[in-house]
Amino acid sequence: MPPEIRGLDHVGVMVADLDQASRFLAETLGLELDREAEVPALDVRARFYKCGPVTIEVFEPNDPATAAAALGGAAAKLEHIAIRVEALPAALSELGEQGVRFLHDEPVVTGPNLSAYTDPASSAGMIFQLFSPKPEG
Repeated sequence: MPPEIRGLDHVGVMVADLDQASRFLAETLGLELDREAEVPALDVRARFYKCGPVTIEVFEPNDPATAAAALGGAAAKLEHIAIRVEALPAALSELGEQGVRFLHDEPVVTGPNLSAYTDPASSAGMIFQLFSPKPEG
């Protein structure tokens, strides 16, 4: 059974220069900065820009060697597609039963949410971030 999807939330773009990408999105495209985040669990700095009903996340790994290896000389690459799900544990179970694997053993904290990232080898070559709000308490 497929997970209960609530909608597309954002696309995540890894960049070599977060400030340069931010200037382009804000000054050239006129997009509004929605929020900034440090994500220690993933060792990245991120900025989120509203683009209609969807958000564009640009993020830069804190480790330059990680960024260089992942980008392979490119200035940016589409890295993941983020989908809100009704209940992350149920989604992980349902997808796991269908052979989908995840990049981390446990969901990671991403701001107010818990997230899991699909292993692209098990999700048609793409990385999907599935997330839902952290349980209260």
